[in-house]
Amino acid sequence: MSLGIYVADKGYRKTKLKRRLFKIVSVSVSIIAFIAIGVYIFMQQPQFGKSPTGERLDKMKYLPNYKDGKFQNLMEAPQIKDESSFSTKFNDFFLIKVKETDQLRFYHQLKLT
Repeated sequence: MSLGIYVADKGYRKTKLKRRLFKIVSVSVSIIAFIAIGVYIFMQQPQFGKSPTGERLDKMKYLPNYKDGKFQNLMEAPQIKDESSFSTKFNDFFLIKVKETDQLRFYHQLKLT
């Protein structure tokens, strides 16, 4: 008799675990959906900008890097394709002091004019 109760209890535990897992997953998905909807609604506010029209669009059309309806880089920015690790790239980008290059000189010339 005790063996029958044990088997029934084991099946009950599985269904209870499945229900709990289903609740956890459904609550997690609901939270992610609410966050996504909230971010979408927040980003629709006017301070995040809109497509340029009128006078602003006319001014943009005369900028040197505005071509074919979108902005282009003033200087070519090639992709780096080497075998260094992420930590090396991070270290190089954030921690090593940058030497002044032609690109930096060009940037400073733009700021001055």
